[in-house]
Amino acid sequence: MEITMLNKNFAASEHDHFFNDDSVFDDSFYTCNKYQMSGRQTPSEFLKQLIGKPVMVKLNSGLDYRGILACLDGYLNVALEQTEEYVNGQLKQKYGDAFIRGNNVLYISTQKRRA
Repeated sequence: MEITMLNKNFAASEHDHFFNDDSVFDDSFYTCNKYQMSGRQTPSEFLKQLIGKPVMVKLNSGLDYRGILACLDGYLNVALEQTEEYVNGQLKQKYGDAFIRGNNVLYISTQKRRA
């Protein structure tokens, strides 16, 4: 439920056009008992830890977007800040805030900060 709360906080900010309905996230979306029993981190827990950190969002089309993860929901709809678009590893465009629809997301990974 922490992501839901983050969505509320995010929606209350200047980005309320991204997520104004936090009912789409259900914490059971990623719940897997084998992870909880083994002491491993569930995908949901991993994604919650990425809020506010640099990430790379790889799309089904092969494009990737890099930026600060502002929030996401159970459908993997993603809001990024300080977004950069990369094609074949080359920076093509810089955006401020960006919204990526979840059905386009192949995966989300951590990204090391640039020096």
